[in-house]
Amino acid sequence: MLERDMFQVRMQENKPIYLHEFFYPLLQGYDSVHMEVSGEFGGRDQTFNMLAGRDLEKSMKGIDKFVITTHFLLAADGNNKMSKSIGNCIFIEDTPEDKYGKVMSIPDQLIRHYYEFATLLTREEIDTVLAQQTDPLEQKKQLAFEVTRLNDGEEAALNAQTHFEKTVQQKEMPEDVRTVARREIREIAATDSIQIKSLLTILELAESNSDAKRLVVAGGVEVDGERLTDPNHEISLSAVSTIRAGKRNWVQFTD
Repeated sequence: MLERDMFQVRMQENKPIYLHEFFYPLLQGYDSVHMEVSGEFGGRDQTFNMLAGRDLEKSMKGIDKFVITTHFLLAADGNNKMSKSIGNCIFIEDTPEDKYGKVMSIPDQLIRHYYEFATLLTREEIDTVLAQQTDPLEQKKQLAFEVTRLNDGEEAALNAQTHFEKTVQQKEMPEDVRTVARREIREIAATDSIQIKSLLTILELAESNSDAKRLVVAGGVEVDGERLTDPNHEISLSAVSTIRAGKRNWVQFTD
């Protein structure tokens, strides 16, 4: 256990190593012993834990378990791996429109990474696709189509692409826009006039007033087609018709 690189570094720096850090790989490794597995597949962050299980299973059962690790699929920020706890995943159960839109939000430098790890195209096919289409926007649109088609079928992927082109590129309101009754917001806010940052939070278009403030200041909010930059801007619920937060989140108000 002490051969682990991070433990070696901390011992050299006279930093503590805690008991639970030994328990985790041992307990995970014992899963292999209990199930008598012959192979294990996982992300590279689990290499040490899986190898600990390999040693444990060899010692207790005489089984030489093989271990295969893989690269992470990076999230749209280009730094973190996709993680449910971080909340940056593209989920299988996401709607085709959400899958397509999330792929379109990745930075240009991740296009090849996603082609390699989120599609079934070979490297030769990927090289051909990227050589034929050099515009990053078009590369991502084809990538988003491939990812959506793989999970939801070609018809759903075509519909998702049309939805993206209308709502994001052409800034049209989607046909299946979410509707909210004005009276529901009035009951929550106890007023007809409300600051945009508070309204975004009530509508769950932002996680908090602070998050809403950042979104407005960044120019990511439009009310009836007008872009707002003041998070304290007062909105009259009687007059407002639509709100767009970000590129893909719309709300239409009804009486």
